[in-house]
Amino acid sequence: MSVPTDETPPVTCLDNIILQEHEVKVILQITNVNKASGPDGISPRLLKIASDIVAKPLCYIFNLSLAKMLERNTGEDEGYNCDLHID
Repeated sequence: MSVPTDETPPVTCLDNIILQEHEVKVILQITNVNKASGPDGISPRLLKIASDIVAKPLCYIFNLSLAKMLERNTGEDEGYNCDLHID
């Protein structure tokens, strides 16, 4: 590893993060249900119970957010996983 100089472009840490549906589901399933709800008022217990249902839409939202941030910062249009088809 080298020390960056003024000529070295900064390294973007989020440029290769793509969440998978199963990763989101695992995080939701290990949520501590004894914690308080967040500012959105959604109970951790509800997130844990509904993890099979909400993992795919949340994965889509997280990846879209990361892709848009990367596109805004680098001008690159990155793809994202978790195809979400709304009928």
